[in-house]
Amino acid sequence: KTWAQRALQLNPFDSRALLNLGLIGLQNSQLPEAESLLKKSLEIYPLRTEGWIQLARLYFKQNLPGQARDALEHAIRFAPDERKAEELRQILRNTGL
Repeated sequence: KTWAQRALQLNPFDSRALLNLGLIGLQNSQLPEAESLLKKSLEIYPLRTEGWIQLARLYFKQNLPGQARDALEHAIRFAPDERKAEELRQILRNTGL
C-alpha cells in the first residue's frame, strides 16, 4: 500500500496507483473508499480493462447487478484482445448479469 500512496504523492493522477489502492480497499471490504479510488482511476485512464473488472467485482459484492453488468460491458469494450473479451462475456453469462 505504501508504494501506491507514495506514487500518488508524487503524481496524484497515477491511475495505476489509484487502481491498486482501490484493490486494497476492495480486499479489505472498504467498499465506499474502493469505489471512489477505482472510479478516479478510470476517469484518468478509462481504457484500463482491469479497472472496469474490479469495479464490477465491487458492484457484485454490493449486490448491484445492473452496475456490475455496465462495468463488465465497459471492460469488454476496452479488452486488449478478443480472447479477453470472450472471457468477460462468459463471466456475464455465468453470473446471469
